[in-house]
Amino acid sequence: MKIVSSPTELGRALDGAPFVATMGFFDGVHTGHRKLLSELSFEARYRGKKSVILALDRPWSVAVHPDAPHPKLLCSLQKKVELLMKEPGDILFLIPFTREVAEQDMVSFVMPLLSLGMSGMVLGYDNRFGKKENRLSIEDFDRLLRSLGLNVRRIPQLSSSGVPVSSSLIREKVRFGDFEAVESLLGRPFSLIGNVDSGRQIGRTIAYPTANIVPIEPDIILPEDGVFVSEVRVDDQIYPAMSYYGPSPTVAGWDALPRIEAYLFGFHGNLYGKQAEIAYRHRLRDDRAFASLDELKAQLMRDEAETRTFFSTHPLRLL
Repeated sequence: MKIVSSPTELGRALDGAPFVATMGFFDGVHTGHRKLLSELSFEARYRGKKSVILALDRPWSVAVHPDAPHPKLLCSLQKKVELLMKEPGDILFLIPFTREVAEQDMVSFVMPLLSLGMSGMVLGYDNRFGKKENRLSIEDFDRLLRSLGLNVRRIPQLSSSGVPVSSSLIREKVRFGDFEAVESLLGRPFSLIGNVDSGRQIGRTIAYPTANIVPIEPDIILPEDGVFVSEVRVDDQIYPAMSYYGPSPTVAGWDALPRIEAYLFGFHGNLYGKQAEIAYRHRLRDDRAFASLDELKAQLMRDEAETRTFFSTHPLRLL
């Protein structure tokens, strides 16, 4: 799949070939998104045309209100592109979603694509775009697209175990630590990428040295404080791990800034300065303050035993 970021680049990549497109923000590239992209690829092959994914590079709220607090997301732009590149498709058009683009009406947005050979769109069940057209019913929106000469096909919302799949639902599940449900809805474990920085170095004094992982993307959603069964990828090697997110109240107090710390099973060496991907598989327990480091160590030993039991029946999923 080729990546482009402007209509000019898209035109060069198409080289005159007509195409069918879909459009969205694709936060998390979950199973519903993947169903949509699969249907786009099928439609393009059926009609003998190229398939183009029109992916916005930032949320609408960030484009329109860049100085306001950013919404929490399921993945960084880097991870989203990586995931989209694994899906079927010919071209990924990563659209710089500026205020000017956000304020366009649908016809103004579509016309340059029509001039490049777009003949149809495959859209999610509720997808509408354009400053004025966002208020239209789906039927009226599709009627307007067809008046421009486009074929339009809608894909019903995907459900998992009877639950409609959506990015907002998955973000809620991540927040409350229901990572089994998250894995089913995403089709993979929830993960984030960060750099390993120096921490408090308390863990090594109780035989649990941890990697302090600082997310490279500050807008990624994180679970509520607690201890988790996790996996960590470093240098293309994946390690079972138990991880922690919180202020470390036993050693730093409840008012300290929360951190991500991970104890990697079977790792020996120095992780400082490396990039790591941490995936969450299961919530073990809530955060709590312990009366002493000895009491904390005893609890970590129990956490380790539970984590090893989990991996005795669950394979690594970051492969």
